[in-house]
Amino acid sequence: MRPAIVAACRFLRRPLLARMFAVAWLFGATVLTGRAQSLQAQPATISASAAGFTAQAHLVLQNTGAQTLQPVSLASFSNDGITARIGRPASAAAPPQGEMDWPVVLTVPASAHLPGSVIFRAAYTISGAPRVLYAAITLQSDNGPKPVDVTLAGTPDPISQQRAGDLFLIVTNNLDQPVNVTASAQATSGGLIITPPSPFAVPAYSVAARRIALTTGFRVTPGAQDAAIDADVTWNRDGQANSRHFALTKSITVGVFFESELLKALSLPSFLALPGCLFLLTLQGLVSTGWMGLKNQSSLPKIDAGSSGFWVISFSLSAGFVTLYYVITKVNCLLTYGIADIGIMWFSSIALGFLCFVIYARWKKEWIAAHVMTGSDNELQVLRKIAANGLRLQRPGLKFKMNGVEMSGLSLENIEDGQTMVWVGPHIGVTWKQGATKSGETSEHLQERFQAEINGHRDPRKVVAIFDEAGELADLAYAGSGAFFSPWHIKVDAISGPDTDQLIVG
Repeated sequence: MRPAIVAACRFLRRPLLARMFAVAWLFGATVLTGRAQSLQAQPATISASAAGFTAQAHLVLQNTGAQTLQPVSLASFSNDGITARIGRPASAAAPPQGEMDWPVVLTVPASAHLPGSVIFRAAYTISGAPRVLYAAITLQSDNGPKPVDVTLAGTPDPISQQRAGDLFLIVTNNLDQPVNVTASAQATSGGLIITPPSPFAVPAYSVAARRIALTTGFRVTPGAQDAAIDADVTWNRDGQANSRHFALTKSITVGVFFESELLKALSLPSFLALPGCLFLLTLQGLVSTGWMGLKNQSSLPKIDAGSSGFWVISFSLSAGFVTLYYVITKVNCLLTYGIADIGIMWFSSIALGFLCFVIYARWKKEWIAAHVMTGSDNELQVLRKIAANGLRLQRPGLKFKMNGVEMSGLSLENIEDGQTMVWVGPHIGVTWKQGATKSGETSEHLQERFQAEINGHRDPRKVVAIFDEAGELADLAYAGSGAFFSPWHIKVDAISGPDTDQLIVG
């Protein structure tokens, strides 16, 4: 044993090691001293039902050390509005291996917050040095019914100027006395109009429901909007005024009457695309009917609805419509609009499409008369239109079926990609009569000129000029068979195959 003590003394003679041992001894002593006293709350957690709740507890200062703790004081504070009344302990000091006990009465006023806590501070002196200990009691809500509760009920369908909606303000009074309720409302835009209920009272232990009317103005901003309802509930208890404020929100879908059905029927993504779409559909529909002579054209201007080209033109036209509408009415449809704006856009787009069609048809009237075949064209008119269209007299032969009968004819126009109709006609025969024209030109000489042209350049314009000069000396007649004695407008799908090419006249 002695050698070990000697070795320890030699070890502690080292300065650095001695200082480290001293620090460790002081730290251990401090920890042991701190652990000798403790302040405990019994119970540490209490469930509070409502305002006015009271509860009893005890604060116990335990002294496990070898010295008397005196003087000892206990104080409390709370940031949650909970009050604590501390009673007198049995003794004024804590003896060694003894304790001190303080009775405490806790009260939860109406203005207190739950959950909340009360902090207790015990101050004492040991060996002439002051010391403090802390303990806390936590008060929690017991999850019972709230004194007053306010909620919003109802999920209205999308509302518009013609279709109002309703919400209901539900007030639950769990108190033993009546409460007064005052409500106000506000919306995220001026288009949504919220009419809150008038001030009302709710009897004790009762539930009341009041209607909140939802309407819209003449113009709205379509989409989801938040309806904010503020409810103030007041009551008096034991001569003290109490109040609660509730802020409630509800998402309301605001729209324009019949807009969604209209856009769904036309497969449109937005009302802003409506003007251009209606304009194009009106123009395309009138062109496809062939009104004002357009029906005889085999290839009409056409843009398939739903194609990328259709939407590009439609959106571009719609942007122009919306801009023009703003210039005229000062209504920015990008922000707000109503059923009247949709109606104006609808009819103006259709009217403008009709007007453009009439302008187009009248502008094309003379051109159509000179270039487009008709079923009533005579032989010379067919030749004139072939010349005006820059076609050759050598025409492609076609086989086609009409009412199940296989027939042959000559194409009177070139067939282009996407073309659905084509004009066909029979061969045109020429019979020359004896005589002379007013200028003295004989039929024999005109016939020679005609044959020379047919056997040479076959220029349709020169051929037409010869027939114009010959007049009645040249008898032109369709050389068809059966009912095929005039030009026919047939579907391209009816063509069964090619036939022999030949001169259309000769």
